[in-house]
Amino acid sequence: MYPDVVDHYRWDSLNYRWVLQTNDSNIIGHLYGVHSAAEERFFLRILLNKVPGPICLNDLKTYNDVVRPTFREACVAQVLLDSAEQWIKCLEDVNVYQMPQAFRGLFATLLVDGQLTGVSILWEQYILDFCGDFLYQRRLQLGSPHAQLTATESFGTFNASLPAATTP
Repeated sequence: MYPDVVDHYRWDSLNYRWVLQTNDSNIIGHLYGVHSAAEERFFLRILLNKVPGPICLNDLKTYNDVVRPTFREACVAQVLLDSAEQWIKCLEDVNVYQMPQAFRGLFATLLVDGQLTGVSILWEQYILDFCGDFLYQRRLQLGSPHAQLTATESFGTFNASLPAATTP
């Protein structure tokens, strides 16, 4: 699978290709996170993590000897979107590499799109991460580096951060 490529190959930026590593050095690679709003790239990332040994993009789109027209359709055919696993992985990646505002935005997008399952579990798991910037501001206001937000404050600050609804 694609995440394993960096264990055996390195990227040659001059020739734009992967080259077999000649030494046994331990190299840590990273497959960048993709926001679900960038749908085809997002579904491509899911397939790169799930499909073993693709040689070309059509290999990623192929399931049961049928080449699907889009990465999304390939994910649907392989039942990769019915599991909460990919959403949890997506949220974990965004939590590590993005600021709380971007993290909240992704969560809200997933809620609006109706793609998220186990919402209450994910909410409980990530509530403090969603409100990390609010907690920082609260600590500055109180002059206490150990101040915490209560669950009610977390929910209130999260709601206050959402854009106001507009009517067409």
